[in-house]
Amino acid sequence: MEFVDFAFYKINNDYLQYLYQFDKEIYFNEEYSKKTKPFLGIIVKMSEHHYFIPLTSPKEKHKKWKNIADDHFIIYEKQEIEKINNKSIYKDLDNNHKLVLLSVLDLKKMIPSPESEYQKIEFNKLTDINYRNLLISELSFCYSIKEKIINNIEKIYNEQIKNNKIKKYYCNFKLLEEKCLEYQAKSNVKKFILSDKNKKQSSEATEESSQSQENEEER
Repeated sequence: MEFVDFAFYKINNDYLQYLYQFDKEIYFNEEYSKKTKPFLGIIVKMSEHHYFIPLTSPKEKHKKWKNIADDHFIIYEKQEIEKINNKSIYKDLDNNHKLVLLSVLDLKKMIPSPESEYQKIEFNKLTDINYRNLLISELSFCYSIKEKIINNIEKIYNEQIKNNKIKKYYCNFKLLEEKCLEYQAKSNVKKFILSDKNKKQSSEATEESSQSQENEEER
């Protein structure tokens, strides 16, 4: 495994939808096209593929989850009880504080992606200040456990590939890598066809312009 980068990225919704046809464990929703759904881009090369880990919003069920596990990490921050929003999901800590859950980093749902299908999220370009601050807090937390994340995803990936066994709720990494390559190949063909079409149109336009100029000169 080769470490490449560590940041938040947005994955092309069309690509997610394509993968979802073959593996329903992938985080996909039509609404992703209308908002920024971040994936933690711990870009690592595993079998020559770049992998991304999805972040999911906290839910009541996550209160029962361990903060740290082999297949996930709960991202949280310690807050004083009187400052906690009523809509927040939290775990008890002590008489004065709670652990407010910000999101869940779901390692078992990581996906490969071609370079053409992901884009780094630039925090300074986000207009929603609250959302921007949330992402900054989440990324800062991820940096604090960076080595644990990398070690765990390598373990998860190698175990699945070695044993050729897909655990319940896990993405099928080998299948997704095959579909990743298929999608990339189809995209390249479409780009080639479009490029060839544009060249022909440009050539025809040039010929028409030349012919028109010749006709004007004859007059």
